[in-house]
Amino acid sequence: MPAATASLHGLTTKLVKSRHCLHTTNLNCESTRVSCEKSRQQVEKNDAEIASLEAEEQRLKLRYVESKLAYEQVHALKHQLQAELKAARAQKQSMAKELESLEGALKARQYDWTKSHELHLKAESAAHALAAKLEAIEKEKDTQRRRAAQHQDEVNRYSEMAEALKRELDVIQASAESVAG
Repeated sequence: MPAATASLHGLTTKLVKSRHCLHTTNLNCESTRVSCEKSRQQVEKNDAEIASLEAEEQRLKLRYVESKLAYEQVHALKHQLQAELKAARAQKQSMAKELESLEGALKARQYDWTKSHELHLKAESAAHALAAKLEAIEKEKDTQRRRAAQHQDEVNRYSEMAEALKRELDVIQASAESVAG
């Protein structure tokens, strides 16, 4: 009789250990699930940030294109005004008698050219600023994509760990059932 009690006691001890192991596994699974949920939320947050950065990128690209078009128009106007100014100077040399009447037109054209040049400089400055912003956004976008990939890798790793723990739990439960049965 003591030998039968000893094997029963040994089985009881194994059952208690299995229960403790099962409880520990359940706690680990829960902490893994919480960690996975946090990672999923971070991935969703990063996706939202990427989407907003992409929208900002599109908006900045449009502004860049508009600024570039404005720059080209001002640049063309500048060349046109420069050509007109050159023609006015040639006419000034050939028609010394009409110097006073042409001087007013020349000053007006010089003012237009200066104004156009200032517009050209402003447009060029805005284009450079937009290009710098676009480059910063591109860098941030790449950083966010790398972070999203890292979080996805973590989620995959935790999913694999959860599957392994689930398989272990199934083995423990089967063992516990065979011991109980």
